[in-house]
Amino acid sequence: MARELSSKGTVPGEAEVSEVFVIGRAFSGNDGALEAIDGSFEWIEFDTGDPQQDEELRNMRLEAARLTAAACRLGRYSFNEADVPLVNLPETLEGTHVVLNVDGTTQQEETFETEFVFHEAEDSSLTEVLLGLAAERSVTVLNAGSPYKIGGNFVEGGAVEFEEMLCMQSTLQMSLRRASKMAAEHGVRASKHARPVNGTSWDVHIPEYGAVLSPNVEIFRAGPEVGFPFLENPLLLASVITMAMPNCNQDLDEPCDVPDSAEEYQRHLFAKIACSLELAMAIRSRTLVVPALGCGRYLNDPSTVGKVLCEVFQSRFMTAFQEVHFFGEEDFLLACSSLQRETSLPELEQLGAHARERRNAAAWLQDDPLMFAPELGESETILDSEPQTQLDLGELPKGRPRQRPSALDGLSDLGLSAGSAGSAQNISFQGLEEPLEPRFGSVSASGSASGSGRASRHGPSPPRAQVDERSFQSLKSTVGKVSNQHIRSLETLQTSLSELISERNVREQLDALRHEALAIQDQSAVIQAQRLELEERGAELAASREELLTQLEHARKMAGGCRMS
Repeated sequence: MARELSSKGTVPGEAEVSEVFVIGRAFSGNDGALEAIDGSFEWIEFDTGDPQQDEELRNMRLEAARLTAAACRLGRYSFNEADVPLVNLPETLEGTHVVLNVDGTTQQEETFETEFVFHEAEDSSLTEVLLGLAAERSVTVLNAGSPYKIGGNFVEGGAVEFEEMLCMQSTLQMSLRRASKMAAEHGVRASKHARPVNGTSWDVHIPEYGAVLSPNVEIFRAGPEVGFPFLENPLLLASVITMAMPNCNQDLDEPCDVPDSAEEYQRHLFAKIACSLELAMAIRSRTLVVPALGCGRYLNDPSTVGKVLCEVFQSRFMTAFQEVHFFGEEDFLLACSSLQRETSLPELEQLGAHARERRNAAAWLQDDPLMFAPELGESETILDSEPQTQLDLGELPKGRPRQRPSALDGLSDLGLSAGSAGSAQNISFQGLEEPLEPRFGSVSASGSASGSGRASRHGPSPPRAQVDERSFQSLKSTVGKVSNQHIRSLETLQTSLSELISERNVREQLDALRHEALAIQDQSAVIQAQRLELEERGAELAASREELLTQLEHARKMAGGCRMS
């Protein structure tokens, strides 16, 4: 009966949103849950193959999406006639970052004896795992998202997979929409493996070797296994890191962007996953949830993804997190289970050196600099805001650690704090050419920094000696960046040389083909001459035949005359 919601379309204003919520409660129950079909909610996650029935199910899923979008647009929802605000939504939007080129130099501040936990899909749902963990600790989730569609099939009412589930349950889709605007403004490009269609390239919002960082994402609906009912109290995910896995499924209305060779494909996976794990380490994640990345409709092999995940962890992340929770089917978990074995620190160092060698061979850096989002001003609305100015390095608040640390607290490891000792980062920022001096001032909601004479959320300005030390460390960091830029230039030259060698090989092959073509032409000319000679010989034989026939006729006439006489 909740199908009547589809006639209302998108929700333009607050009054209509409230109306939709009343209708949703009246037709779907007071918790906003979708209806079960034959006592089951499996229809939410799977299509039937019957076009008419699938269209009906699609409309029902769209209703759930509209309710979620309405709650996010208003920043609240109603539960049992009580108003439930989404208090972290502004911070989620302000902190949304499109991150490019995490370069592998982030320093690990703490070392943990990591506990690897495995959750099989048959035993529990991913929502149960997330809600159980989020209720007790700060959780970061890796999300394999579609770079071509915001939220995957969320806005189309398609069958629900992990990204659609998160968008249906939480404020994530608002962050992804904001990231899409920033990616479009700054020209984030599609994967080099994504073939243009009719000469038109694909628009993307997730970098090929980067991610979208969404901090403080609130989950306010339960999972598809119970019909997405609204929760009485939202739960907070410290951050969601949305990465783009290769699409191996040629039947989707998205480009198949998987590399051609198996070896290149595995290097491609390694680079993508390593970027996301380094970002998780940089924001000081402690509990990490890793589902079977890209193993749904993108058809990446779960065993291969699990194997590459192990290699990435063994490269430099075996002691980076307190807990890592893997979720998926048995083959994915079996591939990841080798991480459970005890490994000594010397063994880890050897594994790390070997995997770093592989990572460098993957050439996972792009030309674009690392890019961060601007802050959301007080006068901007949630939906219609446009990015204004690039976020300055000195403007990002660091502050004191909170009881539940924000995903932004660790971004200094990615080069956001000027003069962080011993951590010169090979990361640049679009539009910033000069070395940045440290700033000491507060940051307003619109992104403007106050002077040092005003009250500061960072406390009073440090003494001059500390400022000089920070300046020295900033200069040291800048020198490190310049050195790394030279290394990048050398790597670029090596790549160009390899391309030239490859081009030379292609030219040699083309020359060989030309020689073969000339030889074939010569043979063709000989055959043509022989054909003409045979035609001439045939003409001579035909003339001789005519002459013989004439002589034979003449002989017959003479023989007839002899008989008459």
